[in-house]
Amino acid sequence: MLLAPAFFVTLLPPPLALLAVVCLGLLMGLAARLGFLAMGRGIARLTVGAVFGLGFSLGRALPEWWGILVAIVGIMVGLACVSSWERRLGLTPISSKGPSAWGGNEPLLTPEGEPIRAFNHGEIAMGGPTYCDYLFPDGVLL
Repeated sequence: MLLAPAFFVTLLPPPLALLAVVCLGLLMGLAARLGFLAMGRGIARLTVGAVFGLGFSLGRALPEWWGILVAIVGIMVGLACVSSWERRLGLTPISSKGPSAWGGNEPLLTPEGEPIRAFNHGEIAMGGPTYCDYLFPDGVLL
């Protein structure tokens, strides 16, 4: 899904490529404001592809190593802008807290309701026992 917009925007001159990215961003905002969140997320993916195309278009337009440098900076700035625009529109969840990737039922709260942090998850071998570290609110590391 990223290749088609990246390819077509790369063929455009840089001002038109920038216009395409801005139009997709506005369309993403309109879809989110009207309540079409799934459509807004799809347009966000197209916008990410268009940002890559804009970077490549800038890279083609400038001579020698300046093109490479401007392309890299343009892509990084563009992706940061799209990401912040998605968060502002509410298209991405703010909390990334989800179930454990290992499927464990580790406790997340003490009996008093204070959070327990679990980190350094690992697995001894493929399908082998898993391990992790627990940091309790009182500073105990288990």
